[in-house]
Amino acid sequence: MNPGEGTPVLVTRAGGRYAAFPMSLVRETMRPMTCQQVAGFATWMLGIAIVRGVPAPVVDLGALMSGASSRAISRFISLRSAEGVFVAAVDEVIGLRSFDAATLSLMPPLLSAAGGGAIAGLGAIGHELMVLFDAGRLVPPEAWQAMPGTEALS
Repeated sequence: MNPGEGTPVLVTRAGGRYAAFPMSLVRETMRPMTCQQVAGFATWMLGIAIVRGVPAPVVDLGALMSGASSRAISRFISLRSAEGVFVAAVDEVIGLRSFDAATLSLMPPLLSAAGGGAIAGLGAIGHELMVLFDAGRLVPPEAWQAMPGTEALS
């Protein structure tokens, strides 16, 4: 991907929805790790995982967006922020893509799919976590299908 081709993003699937995270926020993808559950949090908060020696909150992205916990989590995405590391648990990592600024601006933020309670819960964990998930984008099927050489999303 050349810089002139658009913004590079990591496209994922979680809870039947597709999401794109700017690569500037992505540290790495990995297999799911053991999470230490934390009492009192919503179902979308899987717990705390140790990522490269650092405790990181793990959010079930599908449950955050739909309210229903995902049973098909196959990847963790480590996201960087000023406050540290956060992890998004997703069903699938589709791959790297590049979207132009006009297309990205039409994609709603990930938090637009979350309910008010989920947003308040994210804020209770840390403001930076809300910023990270607000920077991610929902990928509507029409945006995906407009990309050359890309199969349709189901």
